[in-house]
Amino acid sequence: MSKGTVLLTIYNLVRQNSTAMPISEAVDLAIDTCIRNGILREFLERNRKDVRAVSIYEFDKKKYLADVTVHTGVYAYTPERQGESGE
Repeated sequence: MSKGTVLLTIYNLVRQNSTAMPISEAVDLAIDTCIRNGILREFLERNRKDVRAVSIYEFDKKKYLADVTVHTGVYAYTPERQGESGE
């Protein structure tokens, strides 16, 4: 499984779970699920605290930017989103 596929798997699990629980719990559940299924087991067991912190920060930032765009109609610009508008 490629690194991108693993990250997408974790992101999708967090997104699915975050509808029923706080982001922090959704991230914990996603990490537990990956460990249980052998997805980056050793890495996640060694680096759980760091992965959790980064995942919560990144997920909250993406959700915030999406909410700003939806509620204001203004495309939220960040350097990593440059070029996404098709300009």
